[in-house]
Amino acid sequence: MNTTYPAAARGTSRQIAHFTGNPRKSIFNCKDLDELVDAINALRNQKVVNGQIGQHLIGDRHSMLVAPGGVRSGAGALVRMFQINEDLPDDDLASIAADWIVCRSLSIAEDGTRTVGTTDVYIAKPFKLRNQIVTETIAGEQINYEYTTPTERIASLDSDPDTTETQVVVPYYLPQVRNEAAEILYAGDVIYASQVAGGTGVWREFEEDPSEQLQWLDLNVDGRAWAKKTE
Repeated sequence: MNTTYPAAARGTSRQIAHFTGNPRKSIFNCKDLDELVDAINALRNQKVVNGQIGQHLIGDRHSMLVAPGGVRSGAGALVRMFQINEDLPDDDLASIAADWIVCRSLSIAEDGTRTVGTTDVYIAKPFKLRNQIVTETIAGEQINYEYTTPTERIASLDSDPDTTETQVVVPYYLPQVRNEAAEILYAGDVIYASQVAGGTGVWREFEEDPSEQLQWLDLNVDGRAWAKKTE
C-alpha cells in the first residue's frame, strides 16, 4: 500500500514555541492550546508505513520521520510461511503439480503447535523445478526432458537419445500424511514463499475458473534440485 501525505506534512521541522518570554504565547489562548493538543495527538497516533526501498515512514498526517529499513509495498519482499496440503484422491487435487504446489498459510507457536489456514494457496515452483522446461543446452550439449511425474523426469542427449538418465527432485516435496483414522502422521513440509511483482510466469487453469497467474513463488530455502535417481 503506497501512502501519500500532504506536502506540508512531509518531514516538517516546525517546532512549538515556548511560552516563557514570548508575549505572543498564552496558556489561555485557544489557538496555542490547540497547537499543544495537536502535538500530543501526533505522538499518540504514530504509525509505521512502508515508503521507498530502504525506508520506513513513521508518523501521522501532521508529521513524518523517515527511517531506514523499509521496502516498497508490493515489490515481492514479504515472505510468508506455508504448509504443503495433503494429497486428495482426485488426481487433479494433488498437492504437487507440474509447475506449482498447493499450500495453506502456517504459523508455528513456541511449543511447536501449528495453526493452518483454510484457504488453498497455489505457489509457483522455482523456475528450474518446473515441468515446463523440456529442453536445455548445457555446456554445448542439448538435453531433452520427458516428465513422468511432477517430480521425476527422464533426461536424454539430443545427439544420442539412447543415453538417458532418470532424475528426481531432492529433497522430496512431502505433503501432509494421515492414517486411516485421519490422524496426522506427518504435518507436511514448510514452504517459505514471497509475492512477485508482475507475477511468476505460471498460470493456473481450471474448467470452472478463468486462468490466473500465480503471484506466490517458492523461495526454495531447502535447496531442492534435480538429481540422478539411483537404480
